[in-house]
Amino acid sequence: MYSNEFAVDSTAPSALSLARTTSSISNSTIVGIDVTGCSGDALKMLFSESSTVPAVNAAGWENCAGAKNFTVTGSDGLKTVYGFAKDAVGNISAVSTVAMTFDTTNPVISAGPVIASSMAGGSLQNITWTATDSSTVTINLEYYDGSGWNSIVTGNSNSGTYSWSVPSLNTNTAKIRLTALDAAGNSVSVTGSDFTIDSTAPVVSSVLINDGATYAGTSLVNVKANLVDNFDSSGLYIRLAAANSGNSDCQSEYVNNNWVSYISATTNISFPISPVDGVKKV
Repeated sequence: MYSNEFAVDSTAPSALSLARTTSSISNSTIVGIDVTGCSGDALKMLFSESSTVPAVNAAGWENCAGAKNFTVTGSDGLKTVYGFAKDAVGNISAVSTVAMTFDTTNPVISAGPVIASSMAGGSLQNITWTATDSSTVTINLEYYDGSGWNSIVTGNSNSGTYSWSVPSLNTNTAKIRLTALDAAGNSVSVTGSDFTIDSTAPVVSSVLINDGATYAGTSLVNVKANLVDNFDSSGLYIRLAAANSGNSDCQSEYVNNNWVSYISATTNISFPISPVDGVKKV
């Protein structure tokens, strides 16, 4: 008498072909894996952070499928995921692997953002900084206009400097915010100190020669001028020049030289006029 025929299968299924579908470096513990090879006698699959071949009855075997999200554990560093296939009688395939770098560490901004303390609207100003990380860093820059934040540039290279075309506005509470982002998606932001953007020229509200006298007996006169600025009159400069008495358009005679520091509306500035009798204008 003979038993029924039965098959003996000692051949392991082919190793799975694995491809990572998520980033090669990430701050997420989830590794997306594309799985190829779930056909024939590869009925089950198991993923692990250990390269040791699992037991036939180990926890974690599941139906073989074309995709898997695997959660890695532990601290930052290179993570290798090992995949195995199993057939119906318990033969286990050779190992397949896929790897990613787990990174939850923010970039470091050790300096900046640095910019001048005051500037004219419409000027070009350098913003500087120092940012480091174990992976590639990109930079986002924003400015505060006194009421809200506005983008300057996004995804800029970590060159350490950016030439900014300053908007034409008036505020003494402008700020720069710098955000450094690494390849894993970690980010850190730093906001710089307040600075002034001044887009309005100062106003000369009055000019007095010899305290308002209509005649001068010498060719050296004392001039007082009242200058008004929308922020701080302490940093102003003034230029005096003899003007054409018949021309009311002083701006047409402007020359950019011989500037002196402006002190106050009560400070005399000595100014020589032509020693020839006649009507004079400063």
